Amino acid sequence: MRVLLVAPRARLTGYGRLFSAAGEVGLGILYVAAAAEARGHRVRVELCDESAVVPVLKSFVPEVVGLSSVTATYPTALAIARTVKSFDPTIPVVMGGHHVTFTTGETLQEACVDYVVRGEGEEAFTQLLDHLGRGDPSPAIRGVALRRDGRVDNEGSLAEVTDLDSLPLPDQSLLGNPGRVLIIGSRGCPHHCTFCSVPGFYRKKWRKRSVDGILAELETVARKRELRRVEFRDDNLLVDPRWVEELCRGIRRRGWRFEWHCLGRTDTVARQSPLLDLMKASGCAIMGLGLESCVQEIVDGYKKGTSVEQALEVSARLREKGILQIWFAMIGSGDRFDTPQAVGRHVELLAGFPFDLLQVSLLTPFPGTVLYGELEGGQRLLHRNWELYDGMHCVYRPGGMSASALEAELARAYRRIFLGSGVKRIVHTLYSARKFVFNTVQPLKLLRLFFEAVFLRKDVI
Repeated sequence: MRVLLVAPRARLTGYGRLFSAAGEVGLGILYVAAAAEARGHRVRVELCDESAVVPVLKSFVPEVVGLSSVTATYPTALAIARTVKSFDPTIPVVMGGHHVTFTTGETLQEACVDYVVRGEGEEAFTQLLDHLGRGDPSPAIRGVALRRDGRVDNEGSLAEVTDLDSLPLPDQSLLGNPGRVLIIGSRGCPHHCTFCSVPGFYRKKWRKRSVDGILAELETVARKRELRRVEFRDDNLLVDPRWVEELCRGIRRRGWRFEWHCLGRTDTVARQSPLLDLMKASGCAIMGLGLESCVQEIVDGYKKGTSVEQALEVSARLREKGILQIWFAMIGSGDRFDTPQAVGRHVELLAGFPFDLLQVSLLTPFPGTVLYGELEGGQRLLHRNWELYDGMHCVYRPGGMSASALEAELARAYRRIFLGSGVKRIVHTLYSARKFVFNTVQPLKLLRLFFEAVFLRKDVI
């Protein structure tokens, strides 16, 4: 079958322009594409919106269209689905990803969506393709929800890949950047942060690929082009330190000289100080970590299980090892600390935190998170305009201030942390950001927003 897989292009505004390009074809959809191709289907992958998909439909004439989205790109995904049905109402439209996994019933109320793949899509989607190819539009497949007899069927099942090493490898060339390689070594996270949908999506399980499998994938890429930068896209690469040690030693044995990036947790790094030496020796150049807040009571409210003291300790160790550190923090707590005083205290402490790069966003209750359930149960969600669930807009009712006031604190935080910290901070941020093209602060965008905020007095949120 001819299968078109689409990653919706994000619509970014304000400070969101700092931290992402208009989108990218993620590894998730590339894994699904590889799985479908391995089953003999002809697959095309596109990053586009509803207008750009029309010429693709005309030239490729797909028999099935698959769409993946996060919460903020779900409206664009729906617009693409409607465009597909306008082009040819007989084309089955399948949606997958975190958002629709947790809003399956709502999604299948849309006439333009025929199926929702809940959870990991590689095996479930290809099984669906096999059934559709045989003329069976109503299969019973674990993780595939559909409308049947006026109701949503299979809404409670979740697709899961038990053996990550069994999956066909994604085509890295589709990323469009020859100097960049994305690798997923594990899936899931064993922790229970209230703001994160990963535990629900993966049923609170963490699974890893074999180190040999990861190294074999890197060798496959290295035979085609030079390895310069490898980004491990695991939600938390450091869950199993011994596994990471084995990976680092494997990289060193092969004599590779690429730099690599990962995400980790402060408690793991704090407990595993010798691991940093091995990571650095094998090429680890950048680590991203969740600080979340500089107020310990807020961190505790997130059920993060880490401490501000650990974050400061880890920051010092990373600076000592020469590993660039990117920290992620949020404005808002969803509880009694949503007050001007608590937010102001947090921002002042953030301004003094020793980061290289820092991304601050507004606390956002994404579907599938504990936070979403709590706020929905308390009737504190302001709306379900999913496009505004982007980390830049306040979409819930804070307890001690208005939503607009909390939203304004995000702009104030950036001005205080960067502009209010003097030229040295700005220069260091720009210097640290020089390596990045896609995923974090981009120097030219940063300068433009500084100009808009300071000289043009624009509200750039």
